[in-house]
Amino acid sequence: MQPYRVSGEFQMGGEMHPFTLETLADTTEEAREWTFSVLGSKHRVRRTQVDIDQVSQPDPDEVEDPTVRYKLDKQEA
Repeated sequence: MQPYRVSGEFQMGGEMHPFTLETLADTTEEAREWTFSVLGSKHRVRRTQVDIDQVSQPDPDEVEDPTVRYKLDKQEA
């Protein structure tokens, strides 16, 4: 599994809110689906209210999310 960084905006309360999330996934599409799932469960927004601007693969040393970093370190061991 590779680290992915997903960034964009989602609409909540008539305003657009920026977001950046990191996850581990096998493909770009899995990372996008995970993002829709997380934003939907945490903020109750629909897929049509989420605007994903970029999905990138950061270098493992650049990962900021502690959970993703832990899983990467555990995966390498």
